[in-house]
Amino acid sequence: MPDTNMSNRPAAASTLDDHEKPVEHRRQVGLSTAKELPMSDAIRDHVRKILRTYAADDEAKTAAIREIEASGGKIITGGQIFGDEWEILDWRTGTRIAHGDGGMQGYDETCARLDPEDTWRHIDPLSESLESSEPPPTDGVPPSLAQALQEWIDSTATPDEEIAEVADWDVAEVTRCLRADHP
Repeated sequence: MPDTNMSNRPAAASTLDDHEKPVEHRRQVGLSTAKELPMSDAIRDHVRKILRTYAADDEAKTAAIREIEASGGKIITGGQIFGDEWEILDWRTGTRIAHGDGGMQGYDETCARLDPEDTWRHIDPLSESLESSEPPPTDGVPPSLAQALQEWIDSTATPDEEIAEVADWDVAEVTRCLRADHP
């Protein structure tokens, strides 16, 4: 049986006190890409699934907007902006259609007056109803990691270049998937 008593072993020469010695890490320091991690294929695949889900959601939203506009409808944005003040904007152009200070009642009355045929659709409920897709699970990616990856992608602090590196895609393709919510 091997001797496990550490006191019989000679101490290694060191000028550092115990609290100054570097801590051993399980990961190598200085790795610059996720490609070198064992789960890189699963992570890459899941990041791609998230991006594809965002692109599919955008395509559905774009189709719904085109259908509304083709039937003579208008997509608007705006609402209450401060206190009782509100505004109605054309979603495509950003042009102010109306504004006032009568609270939501004034907003609703103005919408009814300016759009008597009820053809205007606010972008927010339209977006919310169409953006409910969740990326499918990826084998080898635990749910908590999948959620963390989605939050990482959603963060405005995450550069498209980093996402492209992990997804192994062109930056332009990543940007197309992420910058979908525009007129």
